[in-house]
Amino acid sequence: MTFSTAPTVKSVDPANNAVNVALDKVIKVTFSESIKAGTGWIELVTSNGTVVPSSWSISGNILTVTLNSTLTKGVNYLLLIHTGSVTDLEGNKVAGYVSRFTGDVVAPAVKSVDPANNAVNVAHDKVIKVTFSESIKAGNGWIELVTSNGTAVPSNWSISGNVLTITLNSTLSKGVNYLLLVHTGSVTDLAGNSAKGYVSRFTADTIAPTVKSVDPGNNNINVASKVTFSESIKAGTGWIELVNSNGTLVPSTWSINGNVLTVTPTGVLSKGVEYTLLIHTGSVADLAGNNVSGYVSRFITSTA
Repeated sequence: MTFSTAPTVKSVDPANNAVNVALDKVIKVTFSESIKAGTGWIELVTSNGTVVPSSWSISGNILTVTLNSTLTKGVNYLLLIHTGSVTDLEGNKVAGYVSRFTGDVVAPAVKSVDPANNAVNVAHDKVIKVTFSESIKAGNGWIELVTSNGTAVPSNWSISGNVLTITLNSTLSKGVNYLLLVHTGSVTDLAGNSAKGYVSRFTADTIAPTVKSVDPGNNNINVASKVTFSESIKAGTGWIELVNSNGTLVPSTWSINGNVLTVTPTGVLSKGVEYTLLIHTGSVADLAGNNVSGYVSRFITSTA
């Protein structure tokens, strides 16, 4: 069967008359049927007729035009598919086609920040992430984390796609108010459009850890001593003690792993005896330095 109908353009990406087109856009033109290269020209030019270096390829019914470099922001472009530059597989020539679009001129905007603006009780080791409306790159302004009295907090930052990440060189101080300052021009989109200045505030953790569970449970018959807290903890300045029912101190050691405190007797506990685990106020704290309140748990060893 021989076809006598020439292929036609079904769609183009970016769309005709599109604005704010990404500067690294790959142009795709979809035809009504499979195509092959013809004898005419395919060109991308600016509105003043300057040819934009590019290459093109065909796969099935799709013509792909790839720029040798990025578009220029705010510039108007024309894609010119000259008559006969592509044909269908029977050799029927496409009619000339023109599509217009404009390079990106819209600055990136902040879509979200973590921790959220005005957040409280932020973890001391929080990694700050700011998500923008489009991919960004470093500009020529400053990005700073400061305390409410203006003291700079040592940190470094990086960009991946549309996310700006700020990592602190040390931990936050409990209860301190912080401001993240993204100065105008410190980041831009890939077209070079500068982001406006942005400020976000948050306060470091002030909530002390609490006991979530203890093993053995209060008054249970067991000998293991694991205390799980509501958040990660570290050693404080108070005492952790294991004593028997007459108040005699039981030699033991203790360790911390994440949010779990483990108390291990150095010897064998006596059978059928009640023991008391005393976690004194301030003996452990969260990683921001908030001290745990005192806690007491009792258990009885097995008589077997």
